[in-house]
Amino acid sequence: MNGTARTAIAVVIIVLALLGVGYGWKTATIIADTTPPEIDEDATTHGDISYPEDGKLTVNCYVDETVGMKQVTCELWDYMTRLEKITLSLQEKLDDDTYHYRGTFSKTLTKEKTYGLHYWATDEAGHKSDWQTTVRLLNLDGYVKVNGIRVEGPDDSIVVKSLDLTIQVYVTTGADTVQNIYMIINGDTSNLNDFTKKGNALTGYYWETSYTLPEDGRYSFTVQVLDTAGNDVQLASFTISVGSTNKWLMVIGAVAVLGLVAAYGYLGRKGKRK
Repeated sequence: MNGTARTAIAVVIIVLALLGVGYGWKTATIIADTTPPEIDEDATTHGDISYPEDGKLTVNCYVDETVGMKQVTCELWDYMTRLEKITLSLQEKLDDDTYHYRGTFSKTLTKEKTYGLHYWATDEAGHKSDWQTTVRLLNLDGYVKVNGIRVEGPDDSIVVKSLDLTIQVYVTTGADTVQNIYMIINGDTSNLNDFTKKGNALTGYYWETSYTLPEDGRYSFTVQVLDTAGNDVQLASFTISVGSTNKWLMVIGAVAVLGLVAAYGYLGRKGKRK
């Protein structure tokens, strides 16, 4: 190959490279998704729940989706009238294909009344699934403590330092109707944790259970009350995080140390120049 030919080939390569920079070499990843998301009806908010302190209903929705989720919405109905529609916020991805969403309606609802709920789940491919159910707000109230820390509301996130948990439930309204209290973790209804009734008539009764988390991370908890009439009532829902606080402190500390080292090096070089 003579010099002219080599030069011509080199020019072609350079032109192609410039065109690639100018127009951008494009790559595409094709993801096949032929199945719609599946709403976990057992774990998603429905049925009998305790009346919220402010009268505003908070719902949790668990969705199984193998590829990716776009959004989850929920409609609140009073018979044939739609009261409100909200878009739920993604709380966490519990495993490879399970998503936990949560949202709160702004309407103040009535005790001992049944409302309709209509959930819609949409994945990234545009597939949709929906589920229509009902919810009844019963006159049952109480609060939960995790390792001595009181859970203030359904959006509360409790940070603990240990994997070992002691969870206590105090029923302040309707305690005489309680038949059993149990706990659901990460929406998994196949492994329920029962509470044991403690205390006495003089000091008051409460229910307690112990649980050891498998590892550091973020976990979703739901406390359910089964009353003597057979109503399965959701008393509380909250999130527990363990290990994240220390990790953030380590990251902040590392950034601070690097900043000090960089500043010291800069000042040292500046002094040498002088």
